[in-house]
Amino acid sequence: MRGSIALMVASILFFAAALAAQTIGTTRWQGTTGSGRAVQLELKLAGSQLTGTLSVDGSVTPISDVTFAFKTTIDGQQVTVSGRSFSDGLELLPAGATNPVVLVHADGK
Repeated sequence: MRGSIALMVASILFFAAALAAQTIGTTRWQGTTGSGRAVQLELKLAGSQLTGTLSVDGSVTPISDVTFAFKTTIDGQQVTVSGRSFSDGLELLPAGATNPVVLVHADGK
């Protein structure tokens, strides 16, 4: 049961992070596990910092150290890129690379 919650939360975080990255503010997600437990996820994007809370059956806990991964094509090769949010921006690390790429807001915020 714990594994199904973790898988569901990981999936929600991936899609919610993509949505939250488009709009500064708060986004909320909700659903139910296969065993009927209510799950709510709230993500807040302030500047480059992505934080939020996870609620399972009404028990709310903060989330931190938000990480994500995506696939893209670079120079004709499919590459998996992992990333994380930190206080001043985003850090991206393409598979096989040794040094991350650090991104800051293009609009200077």
